[in-house]
Amino acid sequence: MLNRSVVAVCLALGLIVPSVAMAGNNGLGVKASTLGAGIEYERQFNEILGMRLGVNYFQIDSDFDVDDINYDASVDLQSASAVADWYPFAGAFRLTGGIMYNGNETDISATPSRPVTIGDLVFTPQMVGTLQGNVTFNKVSPYAGIGWTNGREKSEGLSIAFDIGVLFQGSPDIENYRATGPLAGNPVFEAELEKEVLKIEDELDSYRYYPVVALTLTYRF
Repeated sequence: MLNRSVVAVCLALGLIVPSVAMAGNNGLGVKASTLGAGIEYERQFNEILGMRLGVNYFQIDSDFDVDDINYDASVDLQSASAVADWYPFAGAFRLTGGIMYNGNETDISATPSRPVTIGDLVFTPQMVGTLQGNVTFNKVSPYAGIGWTNGREKSEGLSIAFDIGVLFQGSPDIENYRATGPLAGNPVFEAELEKEVLKIEDELDSYRYYPVVALTLTYRF
């Protein structure tokens, strides 16, 4: 379900846009990006400075391996952004920086079918049952990028923008990592689960720098 904070930003966009729509240099856009599908409000203050507010959402299933354990991953992408655009040459090229509410998270699960290493010890499938957990990142994350957009000289009409950047969402945190088998709650087994958490976090650590590639179609008014 879409996070309440993301919904709140959507409502804020609905309040902001009507209040400035008569001033010119505004835009509403639809976006496809590595953060998901999104909508975006854009405001140009002058030839070199603008700002954008947006929300993104998408769900996708994936998988990854750690210690020969195959994890199914249900990825929930949801974010809200507030960024400033600087056009150093008063043209199509822009530098962008800002912050995002980062609700990106992943539910992971694995049901081993053969003996597996958890932590430093080997356990049978019957002893383990199903492994489950959640992957989260920093909720407030900085963003930096570059982009190009056409049609800035128009008072109204369609324009297309392309952006690439990085969301600095921090190292992943594995929460509520647990097993459903008969060893659940056993102190020795729980200690090995804690070691396994560190391995999973290390495997996913590259995602602390999340690449953002976006294509936006904007109507200016």
